Amino acid sequence: MNTQKAQVLACIDGSALTESVCDYAAWISEKVDAPLKLLHTINHHHETSTSTDLSGNIGLGTQEHLLEEISNLEQQQSKLKMQQGKLILQAAKEHIEKQGICYPSSTQRHGDLIESVIDLEENIRVLVLGLRGQVHESQENKIGAKLEAVIRSLHCPI
Repeated sequence: MNTQKAQVLACIDGSALTESVCDYAAWISEKVDAPLKLLHTINHHHETSTSTDLSGNIGLGTQEHLLEEISNLEQQQSKLKMQQGKLILQAAKEHIEKQGICYPSSTQRHGDLIESVIDLEENIRVLVLGLRGQVHESQENKIGAKLEAVIRSLHCPI
C-alpha cells in the first residue's frame, strides 16, 4: 500500500514550452493541494544517438585504441547530459519558486519518458507535459512524438 501523497508531475526537457509546463503545473498543484514534482529524463536509446558503430571497419592494430576512445567519448556525453538535466531542473525550480506558489521537488531519471511516467503513475494525481518537446520544437503544426503514447499509457488526468 502506498502512503505517499499523490503529486502533480511536470515533465520537462528544456524546450521552449518548459516554462509554460512549470506555470500550469504550479497552478494545478496549488488548486488541488498536491505537491509538485519536476521530472527530467535522459534517454540513452540508440535511435536518438548520433554515433555509428564503426568497430567492423577499424583495422586490427587500432581497433582496441579507437574503441576505448569511443567508450570514453560516450561516457563524457552521458556526464554532459546529466549536467544539462540538472541545470534544466534547477532553472525550472527557480522559475516556480519565484512565483511563491509552491516549492517543487525534482528528479532526473535515466530511460524513456513513457517508461518513467508509467513507473511513477501510482503517485501521480495530475501529469503536466508540453505539446511538443525539443525534437519537434520548431514544428508548430506537429505534436510531440511521446505525447500520444503517454496519454494512452496512463490512467490519470493529463
